[in-house]
Amino acid sequence: MQTATREEIEAADAADEFRQALAFPRTCEPCKAERRRQVEEAERASERERWDELGPVRQWARQVMAAPHEFAILDTETTGLGWDAKIVEISVTDGAGNVLLDTLVHPGLPIPEEATTIHGITDEDVKNADRFGTILPRLTRALEGRRVIIYNSSYDTGVLSYELNRHQQEHSPTLPGSEPVRPYDQHPAAAEWMDAQQWDRCAMLAYAVHVGDWSDYWGDWRWQKLRGGHRALGDCRTVVERIREMAERPDPF
Repeated sequence: MQTATREEIEAADAADEFRQALAFPRTCEPCKAERRRQVEEAERASERERWDELGPVRQWARQVMAAPHEFAILDTETTGLGWDAKIVEISVTDGAGNVLLDTLVHPGLPIPEEATTIHGITDEDVKNADRFGTILPRLTRALEGRRVIIYNSSYDTGVLSYELNRHQQEHSPTLPGSEPVRPYDQHPAAAEWMDAQQWDRCAMLAYAVHVGDWSDYWGDWRWQKLRGGHRALGDCRTVVERIREMAERPDPF
């Protein structure tokens, strides 16, 4: 049997260490710090270039954090993503994440399986829940006097408008001599309720500006997923975290 000498073993170990160093390059701590400094400076330079758009977003977020009781964060879970989606859960918090309303909602029809797959809410969960019209007074009180913030506001305001129309058309009789409201028309009472709310800046669009991930395809800042867990209350509180993140980011000057 041939035995390797001490010198041969040490040479082989040195060769292994060299190969590992090539495969997993090591960077000294000062080099890492310099790289972090360069990345941070590049980010600040990018923010300075788009400050006309980014500055108002930061200022808005700081206003919310400074007076959270003046704001309401609203989120819904629904039966789908179409124009006729029904609400199965709705939550409202203030700007600090304190609960103002958190309730399941009976949609009046079975919840599609694909919707349950997303938010986990089943027909069994909502079988004893109130209908939207019963919850409406509580929702109105929760929003009263507050500026309402929503993540993807165009979707949730559309859902609310649809539910208001549905409720009013089911419970508001047509006055003698007046034209009946067609199913696709906005009921006057629904329009009045929507107009009475203080709809604020869309948190999703504000956060897209904050992140600054440009999409050449859309020609705009890329929308970021909320990642709040797809339950209404959790999503509301995640919106608060996103706003706080925007507010606490140092300005690039």
